[in-house]
Amino acid sequence: MKHLLLLSAVIFSACSNSPVSLLNNTDEDTLKHNHPKVNNLQLLQGVWIDRNDRNHEVIIKNNTWTELYADNIAAEYNMNLLDKPDYKRGKISEQGNYLHLQKDSHKIYYWQLLSIDTNYMEIEFLDAHRLYLFKKKSLDNKFDDCKCRLLVKAKNKAILRDTPNGDMVKKLSSGNEEFLIIASGNKWFQIDSGNEPYANLWIETKNLKLPFDINNEIPLYEEPVDEAAIRGYAAYEIELIKCCKNYIFVKAKNKKGAEQSGWIKLQQQDI
Repeated sequence: MKHLLLLSAVIFSACSNSPVSLLNNTDEDTLKHNHPKVNNLQLLQGVWIDRNDRNHEVIIKNNTWTELYADNIAAEYNMNLLDKPDYKRGKISEQGNYLHLQKDSHKIYYWQLLSIDTNYMEIEFLDAHRLYLFKKKSLDNKFDDCKCRLLVKAKNKAILRDTPNGDMVKKLSSGNEEFLIIASGNKWFQIDSGNEPYANLWIETKNLKLPFDINNEIPLYEEPVDEAAIRGYAAYEIELIKCCKNYIFVKAKNKKGAEQSGWIKLQQQDI
């Protein structure tokens, strides 16, 4: 959690010289600056990922700003978009819009919205003159409910159910039983119809593990596609979340103990 750029923490950062834009030339060309305020409020809606820390996300829905780290809620604020804030702790530009974030009467923060379009948002925290660049994440996750065919192992005394959160069909007496999973959704995996006597049953993701031991770190990819970039590495405390094709999405820790998440590539099983 120490890497999270929490609003409540950055207020203590020392001021520096005027910040330099984090956007490269390609990003700069795609951005539309100085939208009318109403259009900016519409563009702000959605899930935004910090380009410097992919575990750090901001969800903006209507006038609520929710900050997450590693899928855990870190802070939530009421948000208002202003032409000019009542900011008294330093000079501000006359151009652009400002975000007024308030949790209570004692926690009020101001950000300047420097630029925004359908893909990127660049904002500056006024008290520290710190720039943050966010990329928008698709709200309809195209990798949810994706089919797969992967071999995994069950943990000790795992429970199999007829549907997600449904009736218990069987409680396994021991761990390390292998299952072929074919679908995932909302922290559940479905077992392949050929896995008798467990055909078409469901098992919680927390009760499954990878089918092999990890002797070193393994790469985590941004997306379940062959050309995806590596976003981190997994070494231990690996939690299976969902699957897609021959990839499985996990949360884990690397060798240094830092929290990571991403897609692990597995061997696709023959149909």
